[in-house]
Parts: sequence; structure tokens; C-alpha cells
Amino acid sequence: MKYPVTDRVTASSSYVPNGGVSKNNMIKALSSPMSIPHPESVVPSTNMEEDLRLAHARLCSEARLVQRAVEEERRRIARELHDEFGQALTGLKFDLAWLGMKLTQSSAPTSGEDMLNRVQSMSGSVDALLESVRATASSLRPAMLDDLGLITALESLATTLQHRTGARCAIDVAPELLCITLPSEVSAALFRIAQELLTNVMRHAVASQVHMRLYQDGAMVTLEVTDNGKGIISKRMTRPHSFGLRGMQERASLLGGCFQIIGLPGIGTTAIASLPVTECVAP
Repeated sequence: MKYPVTDRVTASSSYVPNGGVSKNNMIKALSSPMSIPHPESVVPSTNMEEDLRLAHARLCSEARLVQRAVEEERRRIARELHDEFGQALTGLKFDLAWLGMKLTQSSAPTSGEDMLNRVQSMSGSVDALLESVRATASSLRPAMLDDLGLITALESLATTLQHRTGARCAIDVAPELLCITLPSEVSAALFRIAQELLTNVMRHAVASQVHMRLYQDGAMVTLEVTDNGKGIISKRMTRPHSFGLRGMQERASLLGGCFQIIGLPGIGTTAIASLPVTECVAP
């Protein structure tokens, strides 16, 4: 009976029947699979750490460029909304006003009254559209942030919070920051962080008082926002849908700064964003 061949063994020339493999060849066989790398071919861990550090720095630099491009695009869109759409709608508003005046002076009262009502309805729609365009342009890039600076923009946010919620919102600015103009990317980042924080206060905090502080400590400019609301739960920081909180952390991190938020249930929440300032311009 023949059995199928499953393995084929080829004897080496050093094999001796009934004698096995010689001692010398056994040593060679045992030592041959392993090869010791040359010392110069091993990459030191310090070089690897340096490469990782440089790669991380490059990524941060690229992310900052992207963020800067986003802010520039926001500025461009806001300008176009304000200039092009705003001017066109304003012109349409004047035309409708002129038409309404002519219809008022018309000698045909029946048809003129119907047309006048329609014109007034159209004028109301144009007013609502104008307000929407202005609000959209302001949310994309507030004109006062470029024209009047960060402090005025923060005061506008505080006024909006008070108007919408009735909560008292105070802002304290260190005297040294009144005499300088912060870099555009720093001002934009602090404004966006303050905007997100105050939005969270309106949505979740149920606060009656909010206090904003803007001050400089050495090479760092810090924005601190405190409220007396319900207090944020620390677990929310790690939730997958906490895009607002993570967005504030990323904004600060991209500029080499830091962001932290501390909440105590029933007492309130304090958020602190600190960004480095390499250069400031006197107004």
C-alpha cells in the first residue's frame, strides 16, 4: 500500500547515515538564522523622538496656516455679504419706498390700495433679509473685530448676552491691553473662544451673572470667563459630541496656548484660555 508524500526531506552532504549531523555542522546550523545588526544601523531613540517632535511642529504649523486661511475666507465672505448683498437690498428697499409713495398719490384708490399692501409686504421681507445678511456677516467675521479691536468685540458679546438672557455680564480689561493691538490670529481665536463660551452659558448654564477678564501675564494673554450657573460636568469634556469644547481646546493649542475649564455643580464654571503673544502693535 502506497501512502501520499506530505513532506520531502533532502539530506545535506554532511549527513551521515545512522550517525546524524556532525557537531561542527550542528553549530553552524544553529547559528546561521540569526544575524546581529551593525551598531551604526540601529536608530537611536533620541533621533526618533526628535523626528516626532519636528513632525508634530510641522503639523501644528500647517494647522495654523489652515486656520488663518479659514479666518481670511470668513472675512472675505462677510465683506461680500455686507457690500454686495447689503447694498443691493438697500437699493431695492429705496425703490420699494418710492413705489409705495407713488401708489399713495395714485388716483385709483381700489387697485392702488392692494398694490400698496403688496409693496409694504415686500418691504418687510427686504428688512428681514437685510437683518439676516447682517447677522450672518457678523457671525462669520464681526466688522468691529477688524475695525475697533478685540475689546470692543467682547463688549458686544457681553451686551448680546445681557439682551438675550437678562444675565448681568461684566468685562474687566487690564490697562496694558488698552494701549496695544493684538495680532489678528490671537484676537480672532480669543473672540471665537469667548463667543463659544457665552453661547454655552446661554444654552446650558442658567446663569444670572457672567464675568469676563482679559489680562496679560508676561508673553501670554489670558481670557477668563466665569459664570454662576449650574456648573459644567467634567465628563462632558470627553464626550464625542462635545465639539464646542474640543474646538476651543484646538484653537488655543494651534497657537501654542492652552485652554482649561473647571465646573462645580451648583456653583458655576470658569474657563481660561491663554495664548502666547510674540508681538503687539501700538494703536
